[in-house]
Formats: sequence, structure tokens, C-alpha cells
Amino acid sequence: MTFFGDFPSEDIAKKRFAEHCEELGEAVPRERLLEYKVGEGWERVCILLDGDVPEEAMACFRDWEVRL
Repeated sequence: MTFFGDFPSEDIAKKRFAEHCEELGEAVPRERLLEYKVGEGWERVCILLDGDVPEEAMACFRDWEVRL
């Protein structure tokens, strides 16, 4: 499931995003769903994917110019 669309207002976008998250929760088995917040690091992602946790910290860029 992907989240996309053209939203005429921020309130409508937030409402649709909340609905999307609820739909995901209903469609994906709990043990296969990762509710992740950027900045949490590697551990939860790697556990879900059954992979090793890298020693280096996860990159977190807040500035678009740094990403380019």
C-alpha cells in the first residue's frame, strides 16, 4: 500500500494519512508491521528484516542540500 494524492489542505492531508495508517494496521499482520519514526536507528528495522545491526549510526539528514 502506498500513500499518495493531491490534498487541497493540510487538514485533509493529515486526515487521509491517519486513515492510511489505520488501513495498514488492518491489512498487515502485527508481527510484520513496523511503525517506525525516523531517528530510531537500525535495531528495529534489522530485527524485522532478520538482518545484522550495523555498527555505524543511521544517517539522518535534515537539510536537503546535504542529501544531494
